[in-house]
Amino acid sequence: MGKFLSQVIHIAFDYLGGSPQNQTDGNKLEMRDNEFEKREKELEASLDELKLQVKASKCKIEELTQKSEDKEEELESLEDLNQTLIVKERRSNDELQEARKELVNQLKATDEKPASYYVPALGVYDALQKKYLRTLLFCISEAIEGPMIEEYAYEDEKRTWIHMYR
Repeated sequence: MGKFLSQVIHIAFDYLGGSPQNQTDGNKLEMRDNEFEKREKELEASLDELKLQVKASKCKIEELTQKSEDKEEELESLEDLNQTLIVKERRSNDELQEARKELVNQLKATDEKPASYYVPALGVYDALQKKYLRTLLFCISEAIEGPMIEEYAYEDEKRTWIHMYR
């Protein structure tokens, strides 16, 4: 009878809640399930954090892309402006060279009679204006075939005369 009773108790435990072995297995399973849920929540929180980081990175990338496009547009406009200024400089230089040639040709044409030229200037020149005038006259005199320039300061009614020899 002891054996039978033991079997009945065992069957009753199985029916009511499981055997003591099944109860410990159930406890282990419940603990694993709790650990799994805890780990799942941690992973979801980590995933949400990563999603926020990705979103922030995308915003930064868009901002940097916009800044880069703005800088490229600014660079293109500056390159266009630079090219325009180069063209204007070349045109001005060409016009200056043509005017210089014309001046030299006119001076050569009128050079038959006078041997020197006088350039009157009202007032007193400062050093920079005198230097510019000397340089200009020197260039003209060399173009006419004679690098001789003499400057005479004639103080008659505050007039300065520049005398240029050939």
